[in-house]
Amino acid sequence: MTVHGAIAALADVYCRAGVELPAFERYDARTFDGRHVLVWPPAGRDVPAAVRGRSVRSASLTGWALDRSANLRFGTDVGFPLSDHADYPSLLRYLALAQPRRVLLNHGWRDFAHRLRRLGFDAEYLEENAQLRLF
Repeated sequence: MTVHGAIAALADVYCRAGVELPAFERYDARTFDGRHVLVWPPAGRDVPAAVRGRSVRSASLTGWALDRSANLRFGTDVGFPLSDHADYPSLLRYLALAQPRRVLLNHGWRDFAHRLRRLGFDAEYLEENAQLRLF
């Protein structure tokens, strides 16, 4: 599997933390031979140079794939409904199981951090350019 540089950087963080991931290599237009799955983020909408002009099949993984027009909208051949969103009860259940020392939020409603603090969690919503103390 070959992945976009942004995905490789994030995957490296997980690997250093001891999370086992499938084998992957960082995309390089000079060496990519087109025989591997290429994982590309939505923000990298430009078609990679190594696949331009080739016959390829594409897929999107998003909760929006449940919408019948998603493939047309995303310009993909097929969509798989996979979402990174959870509902409120699921988030609370996850936190109860994980028992994190600290919860840093960067998406969703800002008042969720307040609600979590009321439940006893050390929670903070990360504002743009927030400075974090690493410990």
